Amino acid sequence: MRIGPLAVSTIIIRAAAFVKQELRPAGDVFVLEQVF
Repeated sequence: MRIGPLAVSTIIIRAAAFVKQELRPAGDVFVLEQVF
């Protein structure tokens, strides 16, 4: 199954939002470092 760039970016955004919700503002920098 092939996944398009849009689907990948959507998954990343949802995952980042979920992690931010769990870790609160203290985890924002960590999330950004992991994504990029």
